[in-house]
Amino acid sequence: MEAYGEPIPLLLPRHAVSPRQVARAGEIWRLFQVAAVEAAARCGWPPGRMLAERAAFIVAHMTVVHDREASYGEELHARTWLRDFRRGTLTRREIRLLGEAGPVARTTQQWVYVDEQLKPTRAPDHMIADFAVDATTEPPVALPDFLRLPSPSAPRTFELEVWHTWMDPIAHVNHPVYVDWCDEAVARVVSAAGGDPQAVVPEAEYVRFRRGALARERVVIETRLVGRTEGGAAVLRHAIGDGEEGLYAEAITVRSLSTGGDLGAAWEG
Repeated sequence: MEAYGEPIPLLLPRHAVSPRQVARAGEIWRLFQVAAVEAAARCGWPPGRMLAERAAFIVAHMTVVHDREASYGEELHARTWLRDFRRGTLTRREIRLLGEAGPVARTTQQWVYVDEQLKPTRAPDHMIADFAVDATTEPPVALPDFLRLPSPSAPRTFELEVWHTWMDPIAHVNHPVYVDWCDEAVARVVSAAGGDPQAVVPEAEYVRFRRGALARERVVIETRLVGRTEGGAAVLRHAIGDGEEGLYAEAITVRSLSTGGDLGAAWEG
């Protein structure tokens, strides 16, 4: 049975921090992934057993709220539990990342159990028995409320080709990379407007995954300003597609500036 709440120690690698010496949003997503893998291992399902039994979970969608930025060298740990395991296929995992100075970030992840063709299917009964559910009353993580603009801004586009060396153990782009792409799209707009791209602060994000991006495929990220939070943070919508008709993912990121400036002005100018 999974041990709820037992702290999972985590290390923020040196390469995971920006020139401001704080973790990038995508690196927080990677720490969440490490916590999820370790939690599965603690209940008897390490990656080796998953591979041997041809078992796999993929992320369908994920919401993250950042309580603060984590600094390099800070001792971090995670607490995690399963909220549910519906029909033996869909399971929501809650993860809370904490540090010496208090909460860092929190997430609700929707995982899907898949077969060898990455099609949703029911997990084996012996796995379901190991992944016990915690009947928590704590609400799932949600994006902050925001005021929508009367009409979104014109899109700003960033394009790339997927690298072979980005492939994960399931041979597609791992889910935190999509956050890297969104933040690179934001950084380029801020830089083009004369701002400091390193000053962008992650406040929240949501990503819904449609299909996995593969090596050498074309990826086009279209970013629009769609709203502002009560605190003035920019709410950005990203369509991550192939430049034609197909979508890899859709995302919303909430971002502010450490300098206190208006991030949204880079799209409105």
